[in-house]
Amino acid sequence: MINRIEKNLRKWKMEQKYNKAIIIGLGKIAFRCAEKIKRSFSIEVELFDVNDEPSRFLSSNADKCNIKYLFGDKQEVFDLIEKEESAVLLLSVYNPLIIPANILDKPGITAVNLHHSLLPFHPGMYSEAWAVFEQDEYSGITWHFVTPKIDAGDIIIQKKVPINDRTTSYSLLYDMNEAAYKAFEEIIPAIMNGSIKAFRQPQTANISFHYKKDKPNNGILDLSWDTRKISSFLRAYDYFAAAPFGSPTVKWNGEMYTWKKYKITPCDTASKKISVAGQKLIAEGSGLKIVLTGLESCGTCSDPA
Repeated sequence: MINRIEKNLRKWKMEQKYNKAIIIGLGKIAFRCAEKIKRSFSIEVELFDVNDEPSRFLSSNADKCNIKYLFGDKQEVFDLIEKEESAVLLLSVYNPLIIPANILDKPGITAVNLHHSLLPFHPGMYSEAWAVFEQDEYSGITWHFVTPKIDAGDIIIQKKVPINDRTTSYSLLYDMNEAAYKAFEEIIPAIMNGSIKAFRQPQTANISFHYKKDKPNNGILDLSWDTRKISSFLRAYDYFAAAPFGSPTVKWNGEMYTWKKYKITPCDTASKKISVAGQKLIAEGSGLKIVLTGLESCGTCSDPA
């Protein structure tokens, strides 16, 4: 299988459509895509880092691979892209920025985006968290062409990723990125030689767009939920060290609380029971025991739980 792919890559090097690839994004997945193009094709590659601060990982690895590393004001970088005269493949990979219409309208630029869900489901930000919170059986990734309407372009390829009762946003995002890179390896030869096929997104009613400001249940754990839903809420907010939604809270006896850690374990309890002991809140039922530790009051509320 690998030999066949490498033979095809050598063939497609002679037929490539683009003179330059520009990758806009962050994290390991953005670099892996940039490195794959640089290694496989005779083409100039640039990597635009959209982190809040320059990434040592991206800058050092880009330098090792002879990939031009860019970091700076996003408008300045977009202005540079708009001035490109050659045929450019623009990849948006784990990228929170919206690519301006003036760039998308340039005839020499083809823009492709990686989205962390199976579009048309969960368009927008933090799709992995919404998939966990809504107790989806699986999520996935979508590589699609970029259009002025966000996450609405024609689909190039999709890969499913299963979700279970231990999946967190962090672990799902990791699995998504692995699936995304494997899919990228499949599609990049056909993208480069201009033979890639795509299909329109299916029309599905009642699809909500997730904006950056949106949080699952507005950041509040609802103790009226069963423990399965409580578990999905906690795991949706679990990004390991990161906290894109901030700290969630829970209402108890007229006060709002935050917590430091949570633990979910199986139990024999079927009926639901909630208790608070010291700095611990314990929820049991539906075969799960959930313990929030390090409870800390953050003020009173007008609607006590």
